Amino acid sequence: MTAARQCRALAIVIMALGLGLSALMIPPAMAAPSASSAPSASSAGPSTDSCAPGQLRRTPPKDRLAMLRDHAPVAASRVMPVKTPELAELVRALPARVQIPVRVHVIRGKHRGESGPARPKVRAMIRTLNAGFAGAQSSDSAPTRFRFVLKSINYTKNDSWYHAYNFNRADVRAKNRLHRGGKRTLNVFINGGGERAQPVLGWSRLPWQRARSPKLDGVSVNVAALPGGRAANYNLGDTIIHETGHWLGLLHPWQGGCSEPNDGVGDTPQTAGPSYYCDEDSDTCRAPGLDPIHNFMNYSYDVCLNQFTPGQVARMDRMWAGWRS
Repeated sequence: MTAARQCRALAIVIMALGLGLSALMIPPAMAAPSASSAPSASSAGPSTDSCAPGQLRRTPPKDRLAMLRDHAPVAASRVMPVKTPELAELVRALPARVQIPVRVHVIRGKHRGESGPARPKVRAMIRTLNAGFAGAQSSDSAPTRFRFVLKSINYTKNDSWYHAYNFNRADVRAKNRLHRGGKRTLNVFINGGGERAQPVLGWSRLPWQRARSPKLDGVSVNVAALPGGRAANYNLGDTIIHETGHWLGLLHPWQGGCSEPNDGVGDTPQTAGPSYYCDEDSDTCRAPGLDPIHNFMNYSYDVCLNQFTPGQVARMDRMWAGWRS
């Protein structure tokens, strides 16, 4: 298990903020045929991970956050894609560096404090995204071939879209209107993460979902979860890394609980459910290995998240070659 990043003092106000993927009132993933999302504010204790899509799962009461399920169970055929000779050849043909153009869509609300991030904060988000995929946050993280190049930032004022979330009607309308580019372009939508009373951190689409609804392809991130945002414990910017991991085909490490094939990655230890806090000794399955609390695809505090495994990197390569190249 890797050491967590050195803790930074977080003097921030706690705010209310749950494959498909998830959404958070600040953290996230996705729902039945949609995507991923993040946490929200509530004082209830944790519930089980077996809730139906759309139900709330509670984070520890100390956080006053509630998480929506990231995504519905994924078919085994999606978890373990067939490794054909043709796919292997496509992976071998990938360049050492794959540059992904990024189109950022900032959605503004009508109330005070809903103007969205300024351009410098958007650029900081892209730097955080690149650091995560370069393996720069930890010496234990496997670097990927993917780098993200900011191509555009546009601002749209629409209060309904600002409070849209997890592929509801307003979210679908916003994405159909704003989406730019093809299957290789990452569209990032920044808004308020849903209803004021219970926003989420983010949500995303998986690569194989694009064929059915190409305009919905991309990731959504709550403005509060950007670097320096107001989402206590989730404001170092790792939500964009988590959601982009889904966009590149990664699942949560607790996919399937303690049973195979889990997330389809052999080197992510089995874990019964999402991890919260930064509990280095957490071990919820009998299989070898402690719970992967430092993995970007978990729900730990941002200060704990700092790595992808070599197996996850290989899966992203296969997903890119099979669905986006």
